[in-house]
Formats: sequence, structure tokens, C-alpha cells
Amino acid sequence: MAKEVKPSFARQVLGCMSVYSLSMSIGAGTGFSGVALSDLASKENGFDMDADQISWFTSLQTFAMVPTCFLGGITSEFLGRKLTCRLLGPLFIIGFSCIAAAPDLKLLYFGRLLCGVACGLACSPGGVYVSEISTPEWRTTFGAGLSSFYMVATWFTYVFGKWLGWRALACTCIAYPALGIVLLCFVPESPSYLANQGRFSEAKKSLQWLRGPNFIIDEEWDSLMESVAKNKRKLTEEDLKMSKLDKFKRDTMDFLAKLKRPDVWKPMLIVMSLMCLQQFTGISTLAYYAVSIMESAGSNLNKYTATIIYGLVRLIACFLGSWFVKRFKRRLLFVLSSLSLALGFVLLGISVYLLEGREENNQLLDILPLISVNIIAIGYQAGLGPIPWSYTAELFPVDLRGVLSGISQTVANLYIFLVLKTFPAVQEGLTIAGSYWFFAGVGVLAAIYGATILPDTQGKTLAEVSDYFNKTGCCSKPSDEETSGNDETKDGLLEPDGHTTTSEKQTPKEKS
Repeated sequence: MAKEVKPSFARQVLGCMSVYSLSMSIGAGTGFSGVALSDLASKENGFDMDADQISWFTSLQTFAMVPTCFLGGITSEFLGRKLTCRLLGPLFIIGFSCIAAAPDLKLLYFGRLLCGVACGLACSPGGVYVSEISTPEWRTTFGAGLSSFYMVATWFTYVFGKWLGWRALACTCIAYPALGIVLLCFVPESPSYLANQGRFSEAKKSLQWLRGPNFIIDEEWDSLMESVAKNKRKLTEEDLKMSKLDKFKRDTMDFLAKLKRPDVWKPMLIVMSLMCLQQFTGISTLAYYAVSIMESAGSNLNKYTATIIYGLVRLIACFLGSWFVKRFKRRLLFVLSSLSLALGFVLLGISVYLLEGREENNQLLDILPLISVNIIAIGYQAGLGPIPWSYTAELFPVDLRGVLSGISQTVANLYIFLVLKTFPAVQEGLTIAGSYWFFAGVGVLAAIYGATILPDTQGKTLAEVSDYFNKTGCCSKPSDEETSGNDETKDGLLEPDGHTTTSEKQTPKEKS
């Protein structure tokens, strides 16, 4: 039988779909809060929740993700990518079941917390598994699917929430992790993980299954073995004699020492400040408080229908954002994106402000809330959303990228938690319209930051980025010559919501 020219596409899709189900579970948790909160908080159908209780329910999922998103990477190294993902499915199911059956707030909060733990633990192994089983030709595309399927599930939950009560809606969310449990029964463990564990026979069988029975894997297998050998050569005789605790202490001290390097602390400062500006624009409040925001803004459309339209626009904008980031200069895109988001929040604040004194219907003012949130969605996804995440792949040095990316994700989830938890209090203190104008002000600050400080790495190699930080001040703005980019970028695109994709064009050191 003639050998196949190309590796199996269908088997890669099956492997990725088993992980996409976890992204959909995370999206379902986000969408559930956005669409069911109004019903949950009511006295007739829910628990007659006050503002503080509402903020805790909304933010608990993200609160649980703060420590667990970093632990997910550690767990996947010990248990493997596939086994870690398989354990998360039941955790999601238990969490959604607790929410569906909750007789009081305690079980409701517990279910939300369990879902948050599962969300955090799923972030790292899911993205790593997709990266390790994909061919370079499809790696970026499949990686982008993590964020896309998150958005799809959020939108589906908005749609179902229009007709289903919150208990029935929580039951539908169980379908996503259940699908993942089934699909993971048919796919193998990551070949890269198995090879690094010394399980070479299993690794080769896994790679052969993923590429198809008739595809010649010799070249890819040799490359994988070379990568494993490089990692093994890093182990010295002293390493073999040290206990795990001593190794941990040594590695911790080494890491702290490396934080003094200009190519480490400068990118960290930039990424952390970007994450802060990104999240304190209040973008997460639209997803988690979607129906409540539509209701308070006075849209003439049914609040659930308006939320569904917003979710669909947000999904389409996610795909457009990936295209924009690959084809336009980052700084210009970031500035325009931030200003667009600010404009959307200004208009949303105006619609709420004018609602108080309005006696007659005004067609423009009736649809202004929907126009405003869609401007925000498009503006955010066009640059402010994906660019900060892309910098975790482009700015951090290769030897610390995994650790620093995990720290960045942890900090980002902390910012999201703070925004969601304080949102009702901010609205009470600044008024509803004032809170939206505050978010608009942060968007303007983000635009100023992008125009004055943000480096543009498009078209730069990893070595050029590292040299730039070693030679310049942390707030130096690169010259036009330094920032000129081209379409042949070597960066990895990391999508919003913490789901990362890896580059199709990796250096040998990155692949290892």
C-alpha cells in the first residue's frame, strides 16, 4: 500500500476536539453567569440575592482559577496531559450538578467553586496537548480553536438561557464535559509527554496513531528523540543525587536570580501592566453580567435576545481579531482597539444616563445599549484582547516562558476576579453610568500606554526581542526601524480568556 503523503487531519481534529470540550465547559460557566444571574437573583425563581451575594456567585469561578491555573501545568507534568484532562471532566459535571440541584446558596457557591477549580486546571494541559499532537502546518489553527470553542459554548449558553430556567440550563452545561470524557477514550496520550517520560514504545505508537497508519513518521520521530535527548543532557550527576525537595529549592533560587535579568523583569513589567489595563476596562463584566447590563441599560429588545446578539458579535470578532493581529502593527492596533472600547463604554454610559429622565420612546436610544456593547466587543477582540496574551509568547525568554506565562495567567485571573467582585460596589459608588465612564477612562489610559510605551515585536525573532530588552530601558519606545514588521511573523498567537496557541514556526529550542 502506498504511503500517505500527508498526516491524518481527521485524527488531529479528534484529538483536539477532546480538549475543546474543556474549553466549552469553561465557556458554559461564563455564559451561565451572564444569562442566568437575573433569574437566580430573583425572589420568585431563585434565592433573592443581594448585591454582595450576586458578586460572589459571579466571581467565584474566576477566584478558584487564580491558584489552579498555575497548578494545572504542574499536574499535567506528573499525570500526563490526557489523564489530567480526563479527571477534569467529572469535576465539571459535579460542579454543574451541584448548581442545578442547589437548595440554597451554599451548594450553589460550592458548585461554582468546583467549576472554577476545573477551569483553572484545564488551562495549561489543554493548550499543551493541542500543541503537542498537532503538525506545524495546523498548530496555530488548532490552538486558536481553544478560544473559539470557548466563545461558541458561551454563545450557546446565552441562546439556551432565553428559554430554559437556570436549573435546566445548568444541566445542559453537563453535556460539554461529558462529551470530553467520551472523546478522550479514543485518543492517545501526547507523544512528547510519553517520550520525555522514557516510554518510547508508547510514544511511537501514539505518534503513529495521530499521523495515520500509513504515514511515515521517521523524520518527526527523529526530531522528537533529538528534543528529548537535549533535555536529558541537561541533567548532571549532581541532579541525579539530589532529592526532589533540594531540586525544588535550587530551582526556586535560580528562578529568583533570573528575575534580575533585564530580558525577564522588563517584559514582566510590560505584560503585568497590560493585563491590568486590559481587565480593568471592565470587559469581563459584559460576559458575566450580560443580561443584567442589558436590562439596566434600557434596551428595547428583549434582554435575552440582546445578549444572544452580543454573544454572536463577540464570537465573530474573535476570528477577526486573530486575523488583525497577524496582519497589522501591534501598537497601532492596540491604540485603535482601546479607543474603540472606550467609545463603546461612553455610549453605554450615555444610554443609562438618559434612561432616567426619558419619558417617551426614542428609537435611537432604544438600540443604543446593543450598539454600545457590540462596539466594545469588536474593539476588544481587535487588539486589546489578543495582544497582551500574544506578548506572553513573544516577550518572555525561552528558558522561563512556561513559568512566566503561568504567572501571567494567574495574575490576569486575579484582575478578573477583582473586577467582577467589585462591579456592583463600583456601580453603587459611581452610579451605573459612572461605572461605564470609568471603564472608558481606563480604555483611554490603555491607548496612551500603547502609543508611548508598548513595544512592537511583529516580525522580530526571539533573539532580537531579548536583545532589545537587554539594551534599552524598560519604557523606551522602539524606533520605527525596530518596529517595522512583516507578515511572516514568528510569534505565537495567544487568544483572549487565557487560551494560548503556539507558533507554527518554532525554533528547535522552543520545540524542546
